[in-house]
Amino acid sequence: SERALDLTAEVIEHNAANYTAWHFRRRCLEALGADLYKELRFIEEKAYDTPKNYQIWFHRRAIVESLGDASSDLQFVSNVLLEDGKNYHAWSHR
Repeated sequence: SERALDLTAEVIEHNAANYTAWHFRRRCLEALGADLYKELRFIEEKAYDTPKNYQIWFHRRAIVESLGDASSDLQFVSNVLLEDGKNYHAWSHR
């Protein structure tokens, strides 16, 4: 439900490393048929706050794979790497 999706956002706001929240969020997005491009924007906000968070990168990869469109990913990853060229998660995602 939309309410469950909103709750995942609250949990992630408090602890972006909560894998269960990200997993449940993906399930909610799938069940709702949500706009995954909007989800990419949500992920970007969180990734800029905690760019070395494995759960965020795993979630982003899953969303990009679901979309079948990685066109925005190269620019996003490049921006993250400009901030920290040693970000292993960004290099692995690339």
